[in-house]
Amino acid sequence: MKQLFSRMQRWNVLNDKGEYYVLASGAQIARLYKEDTDGELSSGDQVEAISWFDEEGNKRLDVHMPEVEEEGFAWRAVVTSDADHGIEVAVDERWKAPVERHDYLQDESYWPAPGEFLFVHLEYTASGLRAFPASEDDVQQLMAPAPAELHHTWVSATVYSSPPFGAFLLTTDRYKIFVHESDWTHRPRVGEELKVRITHRQEDGSLNASMYPPKEIAISEDARLLLERIQQEGGTLPFGDRSSPETIRKEFGLSKAAFKRAVGSLLKEKRIRQENNTLILESSEERTD
Repeated sequence: MKQLFSRMQRWNVLNDKGEYYVLASGAQIARLYKEDTDGELSSGDQVEAISWFDEEGNKRLDVHMPEVEEEGFAWRAVVTSDADHGIEVAVDERWKAPVERHDYLQDESYWPAPGEFLFVHLEYTASGLRAFPASEDDVQQLMAPAPAELHHTWVSATVYSSPPFGAFLLTTDRYKIFVHESDWTHRPRVGEELKVRITHRQEDGSLNASMYPPKEIAISEDARLLLERIQQEGGTLPFGDRSSPETIRKEFGLSKAAFKRAVGSLLKEKRIRQENNTLILESSEERTD
């Protein structure tokens, strides 16, 4: 895909070099390769073309103008996401645009992956066409009030911002959702699509949600996973009440409260015992395979 540099402007054909034409616009000289035209050109012809730079840094032209709506936000697919090239999104099948860095795109660990989506608007700048992520003020103006019946349901939404204290998401219907860090199973990446459980509706129609199932279901599932982990570790696991919340989240993907509920459930069922900050499998639970 090509990175668009300029708007459409008029160029004069100077001569034909076989693979390409040499064109001029004022003091500018550039090449228009024949693969980027729709027909034969002759010296003295005038064409409307846009400029772009190839991988070697050469300025080139193309007569195929992308359809760019500079007003309004849209979800655009990420085509590049790495430290060397930054983040780029697709404009159409031929063209791409670099994404301007935003506060929530400073940490590369939480950048979107290629194929995921960013909520951006396109704008021509002195450096060419650029994609600008939606700010919190933009989303607040664009969001739609969510219906009350979404409470306690699971919905799919895409992360547009993921600061350390919580993630902000939008649904395809532009319902705004906030997931506090205490309700994360992991820290979401910008552009990541999540399925979250709606827990509260705010007065402005925005939503709060959790990545966890309801407690009564979560306890059972978390306890099952914890029991399997103890079995995999040979019957003992060096974690307990004195383990830090950070360690527990890193090891199990659980908050400390969820971990303690799972441990409590297994203790109550007499499937494990706890000694010196270590979880120990009861003999009746030991595997024989």
